[in-house]
Amino acid sequence: MKLKFKGKCLKTGNWIFGGYAEKCIQANAMVAEVAIIPDRCYGVAVDPKTVSIAIGVDMYGKDLYSGDIILDVGKYKNGSGEKFEVRFDPFIGATIFIDDEYEDSLEDPQEWARIVGSVHDGN
Repeated sequence: MKLKFKGKCLKTGNWIFGGYAEKCIQANAMVAEVAIIPDRCYGVAVDPKTVSIAIGVDMYGKDLYSGDIILDVGKYKNGSGEKFEVRFDPFIGATIFIDDEYEDSLEDPQEWARIVGSVHDGN
């Protein structure tokens, strides 16, 4: 499985999708501390605070990234309509979702979750 990342472009604020690079150098000059590299393209400088890793897909097949806000529209909690933030914990290797009172492992998001925003977009 190829790792996928996204981050917000420092110049435009748009999401950039692709590989991940630290200390991106182009033409012998450092252009970014952190960059996302779209397929067959030079690295694009992104805000390091917005870099997110893909951890699965939602019920519509859309890539699900850490920092995404998902809506329970399926079987989890009986389709409660609750929103959860997706997080990735590199120490235990588990993806989790969190709201103010609940934390659990993220299981089968393709069966119940719909992406409705990102914490980096102010959602």
